[in-house]
Parts: sequence; structure tokens; C-alpha cells
Amino acid sequence: MKYVTERYYQNSLIISIISVTADLIVFYTLFIILFYIYIRKQRTNTIKNKKYPIKDIKKLITTLGIAEIGYLSTKFLSTYAISAFTLSDGAQISITSTILAWIVYIFMANIIIIKYRFL
Repeated sequence: MKYVTERYYQNSLIISIISVTADLIVFYTLFIILFYIYIRKQRTNTIKNKKYPIKDIKKLITTLGIAEIGYLSTKFLSTYAISAFTLSDGAQISITSTILAWIVYIFMANIIIIKYRFL
């Protein structure tokens, strides 16, 4: 993020787009790998009580997907606002916007789970 803010210090929109893109690449790569390992481990497990049906997995992915919309919008808007209205360092912008986005993500996921009794 520091390199991007130094290179495009006048264009907050490009900084925001690159920040969200980098987050998506890292998040989805890790999520897919870890989810694949988890599902594979569950299928090889001989204990039948711990297996989750496909219906529960769909509910989990739906909940995370809806919460991801809140994460992306918060990350984009907070990165844009902080970089446009302050002279903060790139690392400070990234940390602050990521913390705000994760708070919104966790809040939305919990509200969706509680309201619709997904899990």
C-alpha cells in the first residue's frame, strides 16, 4: 500500500481500487484453499455426526458473501476518504480502513446469522 500511495498520491480513486483488489485476491485465495482443505478433511472423517450437509455450507457461503459486500464497500469508501482528506502514510491508511471494514464485516455476518438463523 505504501508503494501505491507514493506513486499515485494525487489519485485517491486508484489507491482505493488497488487496495480493494489486493484484499480480494488475498482473502479469496486463502478462503478457497482453507475451505477446500476443511471440506476434504470432513469427507475423509469417519465420524458421521460432524459432517455438515450441503445445505449448511450454502448458508455459510451466502452469509459470508452478503457480509463481504459490506466489507468491500467499507474498505473502498474508507480508503478513498482517508487518502483524499488526510496526509496519512499508506500503511496507516491500509490498517485503518481494514480495521473499519472488518468491524462492519463481523457485525453484518453476526446480524445475518442471528436474524435468519442460518447456523
